[in-house]
Amino acid sequence: MSYSLKNVIKGGTAYTIGQFIAKAASFLLIPLYAHYIIPEEYGIVGYMQAITSIGVIALILGGTGIQNRYYYDYRETPQELNSLITSLNFFIGLFAFCICALFYFVGPFIFSTSFPYSPYFPLTFATLWLMVMNQLTMSFLIPQKRHMKYLSLQILQFALITIASVTTIIFLNRGARGQLEGLLIGHLVFFIFIYPSKLKETWGKIHKKWITTIFTFGVPLVLHGISGALLATVSRIIIERKLSLSELGIFTIAYQMGMALNLLTISINNAWQPNFYELMKKPDEKTKKRIHEFMAIWILIIGGICLTGSIFVNDIIKWIFPTNYQASAPLIPIFFFASLINGYYFIISGPIFYFKKTKMLPLITGSAALINILANWYLTPIWGIQAAAFIVLGSNIFMLSLTHLVAKRYFQGEYPWMKIALWTALITVPYFIIGNQDVSIYKILLGCAFITCFVSCVLIGDQGLRQKLLAYRSKRAR
Repeated sequence: MSYSLKNVIKGGTAYTIGQFIAKAASFLLIPLYAHYIIPEEYGIVGYMQAITSIGVIALILGGTGIQNRYYYDYRETPQELNSLITSLNFFIGLFAFCICALFYFVGPFIFSTSFPYSPYFPLTFATLWLMVMNQLTMSFLIPQKRHMKYLSLQILQFALITIASVTTIIFLNRGARGQLEGLLIGHLVFFIFIYPSKLKETWGKIHKKWITTIFTFGVPLVLHGISGALLATVSRIIIERKLSLSELGIFTIAYQMGMALNLLTISINNAWQPNFYELMKKPDEKTKKRIHEFMAIWILIIGGICLTGSIFVNDIIKWIFPTNYQASAPLIPIFFFASLINGYYFIISGPIFYFKKTKMLPLITGSAALINILANWYLTPIWGIQAAAFIVLGSNIFMLSLTHLVAKRYFQGEYPWMKIALWTALITVPYFIIGNQDVSIYKILLGCAFITCFVSCVLIGDQGLRQKLLAYRSKRAR
């Protein structure tokens, strides 16, 4: 299937719905959880989420990235492709199982926290292995551009996790333990029903030669991913150590709300990346124009949501959250902006993956993670969770800058940086003007004016997108 902007939009829509639904068990139900899980227990949930985020990345050994990139090298030879997929599942599954089993037994001697080791850590380790195997299954649909199957499986996964979580948290009243149990049960049932059919569809010869691919392409992705996870999770670990579980709970809920925008940026990137690979296989004079059109559409969608959310989130939090969680409101816009920067990173890093220069990625994210750790260690105990939020944003900006410097060595295509800088300013500045004001007619009108100005500037700034919209309008008018 060749490149088309329509395919990017179609895929992005399917992946967005799927990602949003899959994460809804931990996002849409947050206000509900807030009524049944006290901040101290939600701090435990946040701590376990930090371990899960790092654990999945470490245990999957870059398998999803290998599938997504090497699919284009072997899609014309199904026997070789099936051998790759089957071997990845076998080696990664065995490795993940052994590591989870090891930590199950030695964990009490490694993890020293202000809450008990059992049952929280054992539940998390069991869930980790299932998440790795399920993620390998789901990610293989992305390079195949099987958007609707991906969506249907995400809906199924959402339903299973949600039913299990609501049952354990609300009806069984098991608090933080119930949240972790619901996640485990949902992933277990999904694995039992889905994984056998994936094996049947892609079964091939297990060959040790693919271990080399795991080490050369995948392991750098592990180091890169762990560094990236540290950017997102080290704040929570330091808050638990230096501040309190209550503050960790507030920080966690703000992070989940603000970084929920990442669901959309990841989904659009999942749709864009295969099409970007198609463009790079046969570059022509239209490649630059198509990349600019995509950037304009991307920032129109992501920037528009970020701008609207940052202006009005303070009022929304007051309506839907209980009083003990309303301190999270000032943090959420900071995480919105961090999601925006993270989205830029996904796009700019595309050439690094295409040219298989993944060995550079750990240097980029590792440097950003080091800055994040040092800044959190010294500043968070002094200025609290507000400082931790700004450190996440600053680390993402630093990582984006390094990624751009590396990617332009391999890809000479020009991104419209001056326009991007202007559009980003139009997204972020309004928050500092009216974002902290109480809701009023003045705020609503001024907010709508900012949004209109932003949309107009994006449409005026990209000729290709403007022409496509005019052509679409003309076609509908006939």
